[in-house]
Order: sequence, then C-alpha cells, then structure tokens
Amino acid sequence: MRRLAVLCLPALAMAGTVHAAPQSSAKPAQAYMDLQPVGLPAIVHGRLVNYIFADVRLVLAKGVDVAKLQEHEPFLRDALVRAATRTPFNPPQDGVHLDEARLKAEMLRDAAGEVGPGKVTGVEIRSQTPQRRMGVPGG
Repeated sequence: MRRLAVLCLPALAMAGTVHAAPQSSAKPAQAYMDLQPVGLPAIVHGRLVNYIFADVRLVLAKGVDVAKLQEHEPFLRDALVRAATRTPFNPPQDGVHLDEARLKAEMLRDAAGEVGPGKVTGVEIRSQTPQRRMGVPGG
C-alpha cells in the first residue's frame, strides 16, 4: 500500500492546476485551468514602475480535453507577458492595478489563437498583487 501511495503522489501534484467545479443538480460541472501566477509590467509615463502578479483562470468549454489543453499553459503565459510588454495592462496613471477588462479580452484572443477558437469561454482574474504597493514614484 505504501508503494502505491508513493507512486500516486506525482500524479496528484500535477493534477493541482486543472479542476472541475463541484457538481450541482442544476448545472453540469464547469472545467477550468489555472495558469501559474505571472508578473506583468506596470509602466507609467514610459517608465517601468512595478510588476503586478496576476493569478488567471481560464474557463473551458464543455467537452474540451483538459489534459491536452494543459500542454499549452506555458505558451498562454508567455503570450500574456508579451502582450503586457507591448501594451501594459495597467491604467495610464496607476502602477498598482490592472485593467481587468483589457487583460481578459487579450487572454481570450491569445487562447483562441493558441488552442483553437471556442475552447476557452471565459477568463477570471482571481487576484492581482503588486510587487510594491505604492503608486507612481515622484507623482
């Protein structure tokens, strides 16, 4: 029994990022995939003033092969960081918050391009934590 328990530990550790919501009698289970937290640059007046760490969850369409989609997780995080580097997700005068609507829209576009259209139906920003909790220096 001990050997079986030890062999199951790696599988349990890997299963931590893919979940299904608890089933209720009214709705079928909703599958989702959590991305590893990612640090997004906050740029104000052309200067890097902070990093905001975002915890993002992708809501998956019914019938999506979650294990296959999990293979794309690093590419989805990379696309998010690249998009944030091109056009930061923070409001113009705010170095500690993200514009969640813009981030969600960009993540949906990136997910459609990476894993195929219609497989990701929604994006949730579970948390956003600035590295430094102060606003614009000298501003």
